[in-house]
Amino acid sequence: MRDYRRVMVVINGSIDVLKHGAKMAKEDNCRVTALKVLPEYAGDLSLVGVSNIEDTLNSGKERIEREIRDFANSEKVSIRTRIEYGDITEKIIEAVEDEETDLVIMGVKKQSLLEKILGDRTLDKVFSLVPCPLMVVRV
Repeated sequence: MRDYRRVMVVINGSIDVLKHGAKMAKEDNCRVTALKVLPEYAGDLSLVGVSNIEDTLNSGKERIEREIRDFANSEKVSIRTRIEYGDITEKIIEAVEDEETDLVIMGVKKQSLLEKILGDRTLDKVFSLVPCPLMVVRV
């Protein structure tokens, strides 16, 4: 593979996409950062029975950090974890620029035609804005 030294793997569902970053870390000795963007809190959670927003948000963050750590340990690679809150596309681009990333890896699931038409266009937005190569892998 090309001389990529700083690789960012965007977790947008399953952490299976990390397999590709782990392979690069082993073979090319590059620095891998796993990025997960969580939505910001918006609205009145008392309507859905959530009494402590901090505990709720932190439990999701802690779960993701634990999953990434466990995966890295099982693969015997070092993977940095970065958790951001906010608009997915904006936070991906900010993180890529901040980390001076050489390559972004994103996973995509097979979608039906209707999902392609009506679905979230995060991948398209990232593709048009990211300042480095983007590798898309099927997960």
